[in-house]
Amino acid sequence: MSILGHDSILFVTDSSSSYAKIQDIIRAFEFTFRVIKSSEIKFENEKYDILILDRCSSIIPLEFYTRFKLAINTHPSLLPLHRGNYPIFWGTLLGDPHGITIHKVEKDVDTGDRIYQEKIEYNEDMNFVDLYDMSRESITRGLAIVLQKYQTRNLKYFKTNATNCHHHLNSYSKKLLNHLPLGWNTSIKEARRLLHLEIIEYKKDIEWQQNRERLIEDIIAV
Repeated sequence: MSILGHDSILFVTDSSSSYAKIQDIIRAFEFTFRVIKSSEIKFENEKYDILILDRCSSIIPLEFYTRFKLAINTHPSLLPLHRGNYPIFWGTLLGDPHGITIHKVEKDVDTGDRIYQEKIEYNEDMNFVDLYDMSRESITRGLAIVLQKYQTRNLKYFKTNATNCHHHLNSYSKKLLNHLPLGWNTSIKEARRLLHLEIIEYKKDIEWQQNRERLIEDIIAV
């Protein structure tokens, strides 16, 4: 589906908002593109060059994403830290470095080779909405850099060591969020206070806790 020599992008998102800036970047690089939901993938028969997954609620079938020259996903944590659901929530609750990662799509969730990472500085007076908005801005910048490197054939890949990389579960994360009166608008400091006992127990249960320093050392962002 390339037009006049420009590669094409299939942009898959299950969010109804906050991707207009990403579309502007795609247009600026003169890519043709289409936006669909992850549930529509099974009906998509057109040929595209690049697949971008951004906040998808469904796991993409292997036979689908291997069609593309490049298949990437956006994730609001510094992988290999905080795979899976609610990475902003867990990363800041546990006091870990925060940021975003753009990585290749692989069979296992959030384990593909990393292409871009950006650290985001935060403090405990911020709330989770603040961190989400900052993460979206970083993802937008990161996608611009990745697309520029793709066009100049200058992409570099960094392997993710997925050993003991904990995958946060959706159900338990939602349960804890329900304990916060202000939900996502709760400050990190207040969330840590309200969920103090749950955080202690969670740290006991997660296998990768003992390997935290090794995982942090594996972050490629500077």
